[in-house]
Amino acid sequence: YEIYNVDRAVEIKGGTVYGSFVVTGNEATFDDVTIINKGDESGQNTAFRNGINAACHTLTVKNCVFEMSRSANGISNGLSIWPTQADVSYTITGNTFDGFTQSDNGYASTAITISGGISKAFTGITDKSVPANMTDAEDLAVIENNTFKDCKSDYSREDWTSGNVVYCRSVSNGSNLLLDNAAESAKYYITGDVKRTEDTTVKAGTTLTITQEGSLTMGERTTLTVNGIVSGTVKGAAEGCTLVVNGSVNDLEIGTYTWNGSKWVAEGTSEPTVTAADIIATAEKAEKYTYSDYTYVGDFTSSKIEDSITISSTYTQEEFELEGAMNDMARYLGALYRTDGSVVKVIEFNDTTYTWANNPTLSGSNWVKNATGAVEDGNTLVSAIVDSFNNSPITLTLKSEDGTSVTLTFTVAIDSSTTGSESETVDGNGEV
Repeated sequence: YEIYNVDRAVEIKGGTVYGSFVVTGNEATFDDVTIINKGDESGQNTAFRNGINAACHTLTVKNCVFEMSRSANGISNGLSIWPTQADVSYTITGNTFDGFTQSDNGYASTAITISGGISKAFTGITDKSVPANMTDAEDLAVIENNTFKDCKSDYSREDWTSGNVVYCRSVSNGSNLLLDNAAESAKYYITGDVKRTEDTTVKAGTTLTITQEGSLTMGERTTLTVNGIVSGTVKGAAEGCTLVVNGSVNDLEIGTYTWNGSKWVAEGTSEPTVTAADIIATAEKAEKYTYSDYTYVGDFTSSKIEDSITISSTYTQEEFELEGAMNDMARYLGALYRTDGSVVKVIEFNDTTYTWANNPTLSGSNWVKNATGAVEDGNTLVSAIVDSFNNSPITLTLKSEDGTSVTLTFTVAIDSSTTGSESETVDGNGEV
């Protein structure tokens, strides 16, 4: 393992190097180079610590592989840059950083660092480095256009002039976010599956973006407090995790939430005990409900799409004219209540709410507007459907006691072979 000095604008292309580079000349280019460094044997902060040590304001590193020897001592970084002026031009793209995982006395290895406020004697430059002026787009270009494998942290742009201050940081593995060190308007990115095992705070002014490929999981009995902005997948490892939203987290309102095993639930509220799937299951069971005094006339099929179900039935022309469709529908509506384990407690139709009659007198449907009134025309759901039918789809809303709802649509078809004409479909309840 050797140290290689680069003090001028030069292109280094191809090959494998065991050791480290020290770059003090501007406009140097590294292209398709594999750099394997092992860190300093004594664990000290020398040129051996990093694959490339760069004290410059212009640099291109592309299509390279940075690999940290598994025998490395102390922390070791892939590419460490110390800007010599605020306005910089760094092209860092198409590279792979592998295995920068070591920690030492609270510090952790990072694939790419761009740091102000640091002076490295081995560069021959005595002045401290200058915090780089970089845009969000320039930071993202580094994060998105390089590959990070098993690194403690991927990218960090920071200033050490008065202690560590982070302007931008990206993590795909581990949990080394350093959120407490965030500068005003700092940007953080999580691009892999990250788990926090301790209480965490996102400061006001800080934006934490969790990409589609990433997630943030809070450990058991931990609290995530968000005073800034968080977007993306945030979840708990177990029930009892707490999320305090004082700023913005996706579409959650300000407040305190607990993880129930599948979602964040606002403090002081309870989750519905009935799901849409439970209501759909009731609707499907109702199709198979058996009356001792009645046999369904039509042939029934059902289909489901998300939180909705469609019941379709087919009749001969004669069956339809003898009100078979209407009678079947009345019995089906009754079965929604009568079937074992039914969770349907309310049916809404045309902006009117219907509940089961206190004194049911009909063998089929006893859904009425006024539960204490008589089960008769003008009060029943069936009569309302019949009165409003106009060959357009009939849509009902089925609700559980806790307000979970599902849309139910009836369609009726007449078998064309029984009409002597083309197939006829009647969209609606079959009430006519």
